[in-house]
Amino acid sequence: MLKKFIFIFMIFLFMPVFSNTRILLPQEQWLSEHFVKGSILIFDSRTDFVWTKNFQQALTYKQAVRFCKRAKFGNFRNWKLPTIHQLQTIVSQKRMNPATVFPDMPSTIFWSSTTKQLVDGLYVWGIDFKTGKKILLKATDLYSSRCVRK
Repeated sequence: MLKKFIFIFMIFLFMPVFSNTRILLPQEQWLSEHFVKGSILIFDSRTDFVWTKNFQQALTYKQAVRFCKRAKFGNFRNWKLPTIHQLQTIVSQKRMNPATVFPDMPSTIFWSSTTKQLVDGLYVWGIDFKTGKKILLKATDLYSSRCVRK
């Protein structure tokens, strides 16, 4: 209960109460009916996920996991690499190149934390934001990552 209170309090500090009739701080803007972009965080009111505004490029899967685990954004330290299901929540099948209304999202491939062990090595599910499709990636290849927390 205390953790939830602290989380709500921190959201209040960085992004005031979310409703259809609210005043946005100068560093915020509504991006769609459910994304609110702050100076360093993006809140999705449909899922209650908080995403980092910034992302990292050219990381292996292990580097991406480590990056999110060590990240500190908005005074939070409990960031993680999103699961494939979390990543799919920001895909828009109505858009292409990029296949999302998520702010500042390049049309590139992003890692998820969802893995699959095959005979020839470890593979990881990712999303190609050019098309919005889920794809299986070799864990040693280089792709982008963005961190999430709930």
